[in-house]
Amino acid sequence: MGNKKALIFRGLIIIAIAGLVAGWFLDWWSTYVVHLQLADAVVIHPWGLEYGDLGTFKGYLEGADMPAFFAPLMWIYFGLCVVVLLASLFLRGKTIKIWKYSFSLPGFILFAVGVSYIVVAITGTIVAAIRTGDYYGLKLLGTTYVYVQDHVESDMISGFEIGYWLVWGTGVYCLILALLRKKLYI
Repeated sequence: MGNKKALIFRGLIIIAIAGLVAGWFLDWWSTYVVHLQLADAVVIHPWGLEYGDLGTFKGYLEGADMPAFFAPLMWIYFGLCVVVLLASLFLRGKTIKIWKYSFSLPGFILFAVGVSYIVVAITGTIVAAIRTGDYYGLKLLGTTYVYVQDHVESDMISGFEIGYWLVWGTGVYCLILALLRKKLYI
């Protein structure tokens, strides 16, 4: 029975890894420029921005990119999350002690990855809201009428994409797995 529970729990961890990877590579946010009829004119990924063919709008978004260190830092974070989740598959019977509390190491890893992934989603939302607002008051969610010098004007429709919601779901899923570990796996 214990071996069966171990396999089930490992399968659930593999689902967490799949959610982490899928959420990482899918778009988190995008905007549609109505004037250009350009879907995904600007797309936010966890590691930075990607632009479509913005034509006359391109110059207005200069400086929107994250600092040069940001993308490598985010890829290192992603790699560490995947590696520790993979390692948790093989850390059977290992515990970690923090103050007077003992935790299973796989459960602790799941909890830490879940919390960190949620923190990344929250931080990404805050930074994106600030950064998009810096560019002609573009809203993070909804429609914004943008009028800039040289008489370039358009509605821009922005919103979160499936990758963003998958990040939240994966973070919460990791937390639930960590909290239910003792029930699922002895």
